Amino acid sequence: MKKIWGLLIALMLLLPGMVKAEEADDMPQVVDDGLVKVYMFEAGGCPYCEQELAYLQSLESYGTKFTVVSKELYVDHNTWAQGEDYELGQEVAKAFNAAGFTQAKANGTPMIIISDVYASTGYDDNLEEVIDLAYQEGDKDVVSCIANGGKECIAAVEQKKLTVVGAAVLIGSVVVVFGIIICIYLYTDNKNKKAK
Repeated sequence: MKKIWGLLIALMLLLPGMVKAEEADDMPQVVDDGLVKVYMFEAGGCPYCEQELAYLQSLESYGTKFTVVSKELYVDHNTWAQGEDYELGQEVAKAFNAAGFTQAKANGTPMIIISDVYASTGYDDNLEEVIDLAYQEGDKDVVSCIANGGKECIAAVEQKKLTVVGAAVLIGSVVVVFGIIICIYLYTDNKNKKAK
């Protein structure tokens, strides 16, 4: 019986490593500074960008859980001349759109990107829970990954769901196998006791 418990404990310790191995190598790794980077692609003088920044800076977790990184998508909101980060903004929006985040558009401001969990254009004052989620999961700096030439910086929303389903199936399979092993052991142990 001690051998079975030892085997169970060993498998439970190895299980997180087996699930983690399913992650793609190209995916951005968790940034180790502890703060989530909330990217705001903006246009100079954009009133919605100013409101978004004020909202973000008013959150209690500003500076302790997250920081705001401003990117110049457009020089100003009147002429819509392309800013220094215009090409990056286009690439980021395209990558997030391909991953299923259809609200990310680089033709308006502000475009907000949070790790690999949020991408949308327009003022949003409901970001605290999203920031908390990114903080708990560890910031995956998708924008930096794309800026550095990464090709597979964000998984499709469906792919993320499949990874979770795959992990659940793996865990369920391990539990079933161990249940069968324990039943067989108990059956043979009980049979041996009756034979004595």
